[in-house]
Amino acid sequence: MITAAMIPKQERLTFYPSTTKQFRFLKRTIHRFSELYLKGYYRKGGRYWQFLTLSNGGRFAYPVMEAPVTFYDPNHDTWHAFSQEAAGICIWLVTLRTCATVALERDHFVEMDNFSHYHSRLMEYANEHVEWDSIAHFITSIH
Repeated sequence: MITAAMIPKQERLTFYPSTTKQFRFLKRTIHRFSELYLKGYYRKGGRYWQFLTLSNGGRFAYPVMEAPVTFYDPNHDTWHAFSQEAAGICIWLVTLRTCATVALERDHFVEMDNFSHYHSRLMEYANEHVEWDSIAHFITSIH
């Protein structure tokens, strides 16, 4: 069983830079997808994010929002409700896949491997999550 642990406050500033050299792109993409999919994400000026590391070497974050977190998929005009953690898993899976694709298109193969590594580790964790069926439905519906 893969476990998640919140990172200490003193490590928050290094979370994104320790994930990838392209940390500004990663962070910007996370916030853009959050704004697109999370109902009310920017209405109140964004959100505080809780950062976590996984026992399998992965990492992700989730927005601290009132649960359930409501997702809207504009491509299919569908709504989904998730816990905060499951919402973060969804946003990060979509973001990591997108970042890996962009890195490949730019011939940044090391970064592509890095994003793919974190995507695989998070997918392993998501597969064990109590909300896996909903997570899988959402991430496959946005292709």
